Amino acid sequence: MSFNNRQQSLTLEANADLSAHQYKIVELLSTGLADLADLRAGFGVLQNIPEANEAATVCIDGETKMMAGGTIAIGDSIHCVASGGWGGAVTSGTLTPVNFLGVALEGVASGGIFTMHFRAQTMPSVTSGSIITEPNA
Repeated sequence: MSFNNRQQSLTLEANADLSAHQYKIVELLSTGLADLADLRAGFGVLQNIPEANEAATVCIDGETKMMAGGTIAIGDSIHCVASGGWGGAVTSGTLTPVNFLGVALEGVASGGIFTMHFRAQTMPSVTSGSIITEPNA
């Protein structure tokens, strides 16, 4: 499936070699962009393959490709599942609060690349069978 929709991106300096982190979640530090060191919320999804001190393009809203850290089904709510910036489906066993990143627009097996609508926010809790909606939507 192909998507050609809007995306809001920023270009910032990479503070380290991020060439192995395309389509993964990155964080913004005082020194520039870095790969996600733990399960923090993250800043956006890296779109290119910058090395240290090069321009890094980061999706902060809209449609983006994302690396799957587990099996993803279309419509799944996505959060960061592992250090290194991999995305995975939010389930009832997910710790709360959840740093919700967006919604999967297509399904994929673990390790693959899928398309999602990125819209980061923090959700207070998730229960099995719940539909996650955006506040003030």
